[in-house]
Amino acid sequence: MEEHVIIPKKKLHIWKIFSDPGPEGDKILKTAKLAHAKNEKEGFVVTIADQTYYFFRDDGGGVKITRVPELCGVRVKEFIMGSISLALTEDGRLYSWLCPDAVSQKSSIIHPVAVSGSLTGKKVVQVASSDGCVLALTSDGDVHHWLWQPEPTLIAGEKFDNKKVISVAGNGYLKVVLTVDGELFEWKWFGSSPQKSALSTSSPVMKIAASKSTIFALTVDGMMHSWTFSASSFTAKWDPVWLPSSNYKNVKNIATCGTEDVSVCFGCYVGTAPLSAQFFTKSASLDESFAQICQTSYRTIWVAREPEREPRKKHTDIKFSVEGKFIYAHKLILSMRSEYFEKMFSCEWTEADGSFVYIKGVKYEVFEGLLFYIYHGRVPFSNFDYKNLTGLMKLADSYCEVIIRRECEEILMQNINKKNAFFLLRNAASANALDLEEKVTKVILDNRIFGETLSSAELVDLLGREAFDKLAIASLYRN
Repeated sequence: MEEHVIIPKKKLHIWKIFSDPGPEGDKILKTAKLAHAKNEKEGFVVTIADQTYYFFRDDGGGVKITRVPELCGVRVKEFIMGSISLALTEDGRLYSWLCPDAVSQKSSIIHPVAVSGSLTGKKVVQVASSDGCVLALTSDGDVHHWLWQPEPTLIAGEKFDNKKVISVAGNGYLKVVLTVDGELFEWKWFGSSPQKSALSTSSPVMKIAASKSTIFALTVDGMMHSWTFSASSFTAKWDPVWLPSSNYKNVKNIATCGTEDVSVCFGCYVGTAPLSAQFFTKSASLDESFAQICQTSYRTIWVAREPEREPRKKHTDIKFSVEGKFIYAHKLILSMRSEYFEKMFSCEWTEADGSFVYIKGVKYEVFEGLLFYIYHGRVPFSNFDYKNLTGLMKLADSYCEVIIRRECEEILMQNINKKNAFFLLRNAASANALDLEEKVTKVILDNRIFGETLSSAELVDLLGREAFDKLAIASLYRN
């Protein structure tokens, strides 16, 4: 769990609902750790004391503030806005309430209720809500849904070929889920069943997002694809048609607002969906971009107290030299948390020369990542940075850091695709990552990634002799 700090005033005042809210509102905002602007007239704030408040600006311009007792003391971490709005807590519980249009709403009182049904006892990790339809993804990869119903129901796993789902998205016309192997399943809101998407891409999909009338799919190689609702083609028999967005290349990420037609592609353009309307906002943050366009948060606003990537030099007593660069650390911390470093700093270890250690055969980023994990207890690399994750996994294995190795292995197992499969298979065995080796072998054989285009010699070059022999044997047993 990230440690939240108070949101700076300048990050809140770009939203009209949090600008000039009166003395009571100003006092609350001074202790705000979470905030969400639904529109110009509505917003939510959670304070560091875990008190939740609903801000509502009336027609006269005044802001009415109501404490929401149902959401106090439950540690809300995210708000999801829609016709049905929801609050997700840190332990994965959901609370929901109906939200009439702010234009016609006269009351500033809401009454959230805990969501039960098929989600009882489950930990929710992601939610999509639009036009009375809700999708909820749980930590075990299951998808639950409901449509103006008081309780959700589970969508059977076989609807997604029994694959683990890692993301959900949807609007008033189409629902989409993304599985762990980068495949999409889609279905219409009105009673149809999930089916494999007709979207054809050269690399696996890594992220899906939805605006009010458009669904986006971003692939590992940075290509954008989109489906947009068209009133002329919206019939009971219509089939979704995905189109590539040729103007968007090497995109790293995308953010959308589910209640508006607004999308932001990191590193490219910002504009209203569909992607024909574009303009540069290179200097603006994502929050500023959405505030300029629609005054609606694309996500719940919070600020994390990020640990430093490298410890401050002050009070450090050990210096590592890696690829000509220095990393400073503390012997006591490393010794207490790592048996390997405890031995390194003992009199028996010949590599340690007082306060200086020369590290050979390791990339700087990988060794820095190892120290970061020892200090902060988490992997610093993104889930798609498979080369550094593999490097950290191998280094952790050589240092007998089993927990770090297993965590890296688990991340890699959840993100196998055509681009990294051969690389992972080549390196899995050398890190004793047997589960990863087994899974990536299965993915290669199931999807015939090697196809008929690679000769045996080319496969040996890609995999190395040992991994090639194992793959060949696995293929023979399967046949």
